[in-house]
Amino acid sequence: FAGWSLFGNTAFITYTQGLNLLLNTFFGPAINAARGIAVNIQAHTNQFITGFQTAINPQITKSYAAGEYNYLHSLIFRSSKFSYYLIFIISLPIIIEAPTILRLWLGEYPDYTVIFVRLILMSTIINSMANPLITAIKATGKVKVYESIVGGLMLTILPVSYIFLRLGYPPYCVFIIHLVTELVAQNARILIVGKQIQLKYKEFIKNIVVRIVIVTVISSILPAYIHLQICHNASTSLINCAIAVICSAITIYTIGLNSKEKKSITRLVISKIKKNG
Repeated sequence: FAGWSLFGNTAFITYTQGLNLLLNTFFGPAINAARGIAVNIQAHTNQFITGFQTAINPQITKSYAAGEYNYLHSLIFRSSKFSYYLIFIISLPIIIEAPTILRLWLGEYPDYTVIFVRLILMSTIINSMANPLITAIKATGKVKVYESIVGGLMLTILPVSYIFLRLGYPPYCVFIIHLVTELVAQNARILIVGKQIQLKYKEFIKNIVVRIVIVTVISSILPAYIHLQICHNASTSLINCAIAVICSAITIYTIGLNSKEKKSITRLVISKIKKNG
């Protein structure tokens, strides 16, 4: 268990640090600075789900140990969905209005920073669904297949990126490769973990993936349109950030949640209002 977990962690460190070396070798420190800004934004965005995931992880482990698979599946669905929504509602305005946000934050910023930020946040949104599956597979103790396949997939980012950079592709190609690999790795997680905890692949896709794809598309339409057609200065861009958050929140509540989740959220909001009032 420890050995294969170490392999998975080593794979993560290898491709992240390896990409820094590749970008520095092919394009110099300016591109690495752009990647550093993108990674910094990614780290701050991830903080929004850390507390939520930390709270639900012990319940996932406990439910597996007790053999309560139906409850385990519901926890995984809930954690995956809410982790995605929390990251998405913060990331959408940043992705759409990245040029303005970076200009207000930094003034001048290196070339490619905007596309780096957008692509790395897309990867982060996809990866947000990984934690409950990782927690579940660790609860089983059978991590060899999982770590070898998922860790192996993540390691391919480095050699594939090297090949594309050698062929003359722009620096952001490494982020596209990372994004595609995250998509493949997430599918691998669902398949591998599902076999260990009696969770069907189609069930995860139906309950989680289909719903979040619909939420993502609908939430993005109006803010993207406003960005392309109306936003010409900082004021309109910041207003559009607020619109993106509002669109995301409304779409998540109306489409992204089931009836039980809506009731739970409504009760939580009412109790907070009464408490503060």
